Amino acid sequence: MVGATIIKDSESGKLNFLKEVEAISDKTFNVLEANILTETVTRKNVKNATASKDIKKEPSLYSDFSLNLRLRGTFLTLLNMLVEMENMPYYNNIDSIFVSNLVDGKFPELTTDSSIKLKVFMKP
Repeated sequence: MVGATIIKDSESGKLNFLKEVEAISDKTFNVLEANILTETVTRKNVKNATASKDIKKEPSLYSDFSLNLRLRGTFLTLLNMLVEMENMPYYNNIDSIFVSNLVDGKFPELTTDSSIKLKVFMKP
């Protein structure tokens, strides 16, 4: 029996993006963990949402979502991953990158653990 996940049409863009990122991760020899970030509700967000209810909302030209990628590989494979992601048919805005060394028994100077926070823009 095969397990299935039901997704909304609005979520299929996220799924397609994640599939492409996973393929790039495999191609560049990185271990990937991806988490879609949800927007936290703050007073400012609530105030802006309340104020915007009075204004007619025009259709958006794009939709976006935030994502956190955790990569394990070498510094060179991280750079290769970033180059491949830059050539994807999505617009990615990288908010932050954090890279640290990991010490493992085999290649202590080569292994890195990286965290990339980005926003992805897509056509709705």
